Amino acid sequence: MMRLAICILFAATVFSVGQFAGARLAHGADAPVGLLAATCAGCHGPDGNSSGPATPTIARMSPIYFILAMDEYRQGVRNSTIMARIARGYSLAEIQAMAQWFGSRPLLPVVQPFDARLASLGKDLHERYCKKCHLGSGPVAGRAGVLIGQWSPYLRASFNDMVEGRRPMPTNMKRWVDRLVRIEGREGLRALFHYYARGR
Repeated sequence: MMRLAICILFAATVFSVGQFAGARLAHGADAPVGLLAATCAGCHGPDGNSSGPATPTIARMSPIYFILAMDEYRQGVRNSTIMARIARGYSLAEIQAMAQWFGSRPLLPVVQPFDARLASLGKDLHERYCKKCHLGSGPVAGRAGVLIGQWSPYLRASFNDMVEGRRPMPTNMKRWVDRLVRIEGREGLRALFHYYARGR
């Protein structure tokens, strides 16, 4: 089953990259940004709102964070299945244009299960430990991603990648995460994930 899912995802990506290549042939380097962004829909959903738990929503993403993430994929320092190859297919100007486009799209929080008690605790912990950088549902002005309303499995996998060194963790974030775990324990992290899953 997992193998079939991977094959379907790969086929969708190849189709999307093919669409992108066709758009560049038809329109040259000045292809409309909406046409460039449409190539992302196969994995990230229409207008950047993900429909699958392994892929993040990129609607309302900070343009700075979008560009930083794409650069990390291009440099091979952020863990990925296919994004490293896809990111290298865009010019910097195209990445900047898509960053602005996705940053202006409305974010639709994912509807998913959550524990109400933990989500309530998680809201308090977010206010105390995370809100300074992760300002609600975006767009975030700085270098932090949108957490509220993201797929919980994606957030957990991304966090594990950071903890285990497969993705850069900003120094400031590590300091706050270490403090949260020291004071609140692993239950504090669980509460945060349930709050983000609640979507508000």
